[in-house]
Amino acid sequence: MNNKFYIQLSEGFSEVECLRFLQRSPFECLFQVENDRIYFPLEIEEIVFLIRVHFKKSRLWVEVLKGKLTPFSKKVIKSYISEWLDIKRDLSDFYKMGKKDPLLKPLVNKNKGLPLIGIPSFLEAISWAIIGQQINLTFAYTLKKRLVEHYGKVILFEGRTFYLFPKATIIAQLTEEDLRPHQFSRSKIKYLTGVAQAIVDGKISKEILSKMSYEEAKNKLVELKGIGNWSADYVLMKCLRHPDAFPITDVGLHNAIKFQLGQKEKPSIEAIEKMAVNWKGWKSYVTFYLWHSLLK
Repeated sequence: MNNKFYIQLSEGFSEVECLRFLQRSPFECLFQVENDRIYFPLEIEEIVFLIRVHFKKSRLWVEVLKGKLTPFSKKVIKSYISEWLDIKRDLSDFYKMGKKDPLLKPLVNKNKGLPLIGIPSFLEAISWAIIGQQINLTFAYTLKKRLVEHYGKVILFEGRTFYLFPKATIIAQLTEEDLRPHQFSRSKIKYLTGVAQAIVDGKISKEILSKMSYEEAKNKLVELKGIGNWSADYVLMKCLRHPDAFPITDVGLHNAIKFQLGQKEKPSIEAIEKMAVNWKGWKSYVTFYLWHSLLK
């Protein structure tokens, strides 16, 4: 079987904005972007694949650099990429709504075709939400990089090093002695290992949450120690793809709204709730576009 295939992109998909988002941090350690090619490893049934993708003529071309491409592995890889980059989403209704909204109109015009780039792995998404609590984004990336490089699986290819996110069984066994030297706080260690153990025990999973309504899934998540409303909404937005997941208390969201409206003060929660009435069905996308507007 050929080691290449393509995924048809939805009309108007913006490869420029997609690549811009993916290159937002030099500290990202789970994929690499070079010369507009995206490289990332993916484990399928204990076999590690290395994949390279690039955009060309409304298609996303996929090449397997390491691992054997079979009908099954092709299906998994295609599904993973489509979910990660939200390739199948029809955004026409989102843009119709956005063009009628004074806050969103300049954003949808500027970033048209930008997909909500997610995190397909539930463990990675919830761990990232915990790592990012109450610290700046640069330090959050630094902590994730240290966790991944010390405890994730390593893949070498043509002189380059790639990493997979550590498995739940590994994170669940980590101790303060393991993570404190990497500047993880005691609370983050407790929350990370606790969530990983809950996943190992089968108490929580992407599959379990996917069968629930938004409110049920959010309530299930906040039962976990270290997961509050913001973290739950982040996971539901980036991993479970709930359209109305909305981290309304997020500081970045507030700053983006303030900047877009040219205001001196950040908006109140009540003011944001009034704005969000018109965003029903697209609150997660609105949040993502507002966050994206903060990129320099």
